Amino acid sequence: MISSADAQINRVEVGDRVRVTAPFVDPMERIKGTISEMSGTVLVLSHQDSLIYISDSLIQNLEVSTGKKRTIGEGVLIGAVAGTMIIGALSSLLNDPCRPTEINCSSASSNGDAFLSGAKIGLLSGITAGALTGFFVKIDVWERGPVRLGLGVAPTQSKVDYWDLEPKLSLKIPLGK
Repeated sequence: MISSADAQINRVEVGDRVRVTAPFVDPMERIKGTISEMSGTVLVLSHQDSLIYISDSLIQNLEVSTGKKRTIGEGVLIGAVAGTMIIGALSSLLNDPCRPTEINCSSASSNGDAFLSGAKIGLLSGITAGALTGFFVKIDVWERGPVRLGLGVAPTQSKVDYWDLEPKLSLKIPLGK
């Protein structure tokens, strides 16, 4: 059996599909692309018919795609809840309960009984629709890429137009083989 430590990705390589978080990118909108080149400390991503050059010192987080998976379980869960609630509510709303004084009443169920009857039908149909939808929908599975934490000093230019040394915490990503 492979442990999670053994399964961790140790290196990224040309051709890997990755998503990157960097200071110039909204964390919710990570850059997704395929590594097309790695040279020294620069990662080149092929992203939407263009190339993006990212210095490894700017990379805050790197995740590597380990493939795609089907979303059957999520589809079943969402379909079951949605089907139960929607069909149950519609059955309850469309129900015309009898009053005890009515003579020719064809329905002898309350709104609660109508909801439960509709919920059973909605549950089964929701599970079926959700499972079918989940079978056809695939999502990427992402695993945190290799990152080494380092502390050093980096030159920075101040507003007075001279260079100074400032402590810098950086993440290092081993590129290549």
